[in-house]
Amino acid sequence: MASSMIFTTLCWKTILGKKKDSISFLNLLKIYTVGFTLGYLTPISLIGGEALEAYLLHQKLKISWKKSIVSIIIQEIIDFLILVMVLTIGLGAFFFLGGRLSKKLGLLMVIILFAIFLFFFSILTKSSKHRSLIGGLIRLIGLEQILETEQMKTVLNYEQEGLRFFNSRRHDFWRATGFTALAYLFYFFQSFFLVYLLSGHWMLVGGLIVQAFSTLGSLMLLPASLGSLEMMEGFAFQALGLSLGLALTFSLLWRGIRLVVCFFGGVIFLWLTRNLAREKLKKVQDLYLYGKSKDS
Repeated sequence: MASSMIFTTLCWKTILGKKKDSISFLNLLKIYTVGFTLGYLTPISLIGGEALEAYLLHQKLKISWKKSIVSIIIQEIIDFLILVMVLTIGLGAFFFLGGRLSKKLGLLMVIILFAIFLFFFSILTKSSKHRSLIGGLIRLIGLEQILETEQMKTVLNYEQEGLRFFNSRRHDFWRATGFTALAYLFYFFQSFFLVYLLSGHWMLVGGLIVQAFSTLGSLMLLPASLGSLEMMEGFAFQALGLSLGLALTFSLLWRGIRLVVCFFGGVIFLWLTRNLAREKLKKVQDLYLYGKSKDS
């Protein structure tokens, strides 16, 4: 878990570009841990953790709102692409081993997932040539007048900033993608060793399946994947010929590891907000003393 978080932070640091050398890796890791904690413990993980990360990135590390928001969006897109590939491989192995659905339906799902990956990857790399995806979609539905508003111009400006990163000729793009892939590789190692500890058997393919289904369980908007993780792992462990009891034990261990991370994330959050509160109070105090001295 720690290794995956480190590689995810390295991905984020790479995306930040020219400013990455002036950004402390440790501070960035702290902010990511806090964002992970909020996202994992609340059912609003799609907006909660990321919004807090952007706020702390701006307030704590003095990075512009534009750069903060765009860097998080880019990271989420890269994570989505790697996630789709993990699901494709894991579900393919699941249906090959005789998962509950038919192999034909399983093959269709795998093909669809792989097609989704290729579609988004090709769209993003082609759009790096400064073609607006949002603008094209708005023109397609006949709402061109919206493009002239100040709010939409800001959105399109943010979009172009992000699309410039998705260029197959950029080393930073491949480096960030590689870091994300390594993060998922260590998630796989975690699943692999947990399955070994529980079953006493080395299951390489089993680790892929269990990792894919734990990912599916975490996609549901439930705090700490309560219920969804157990349900998904039940399918995975049955396909491996293992009992539902082991699936439940795996889910508890998997969640327990993340709750430990969330504990540290909560401590870091209190420490960061305390320092931010002190800075705000100091500014208010300085303004008060300045106004008082001016009056006198």
